[in-house]
Amino acid sequence: ASSLDYYEIRSNSSLERYDSIGPPFHCTFKLQNLGFFPVEGVTIKLTVPVATRAGNRLLLLTEFMVDQENTTCNIWGNTTDYRRTPAEEDLSRTPHLNHSNSDVVSIDCNVKLAPNEEMNLHLRGNLWMKSLKALKFKSLKLITNAALQRRFGSPFIFREEDPSRQITFEISKPEESQIPIWIILGSTLGGLLLLALLVLVLWKLGFFKSGSRRRAAERERRAQGLE
Repeated sequence: ASSLDYYEIRSNSSLERYDSIGPPFHCTFKLQNLGFFPVEGVTIKLTVPVATRAGNRLLLLTEFMVDQENTTCNIWGNTTDYRRTPAEEDLSRTPHLNHSNSDVVSIDCNVKLAPNEEMNLHLRGNLWMKSLKALKFKSLKLITNAALQRRFGSPFIFREEDPSRQITFEISKPEESQIPIWIILGSTLGGLLLLALLVLVLWKLGFFKSGSRRRAAERERRAQGLE
């Protein structure tokens, strides 16, 4: 579950309330043991994309919490501030960012669940508006992944081939998908100039004169017929 599924960036909007740090998010992964036997020897691994490979921060992870006591977790990842000034980066051809193509914060937690017991893993943070405004994209999806892994020697067997779940933050820039006004004006002026050139060529070839002569001849024949 997530408190922020979609966010729209309008760079010229007077209603934009965020500068460097953007809107907050809170997402939760729930793990339940619905069987009759305890679950042990299993690790849940979370990967959160926090920056691009070029060093532009995407989000700021501010808190991680597990609501089950005596759960051991390790947090790994880049703790630097990344770029203070965003570098130019085109993400138009990379609409999905996850653990395979971005810098991530990785969280590993040991899972011990009694029958009918559950645990919740909470992530809190903020989108990083300073970079998101500067990066070039129309739509971008930040995918946080949670996957179960067997530890060495564990007798536990997963029923699913890929026991993982994802939470996606979709960010869009409507302005990036709009046609710039200078292109519209240029196309209009170009069309008018082409039309004027075509009229000039037809006039030079006598197209308009020959038409007026035909109309004058028809009027003259009608006048003679009336006589």
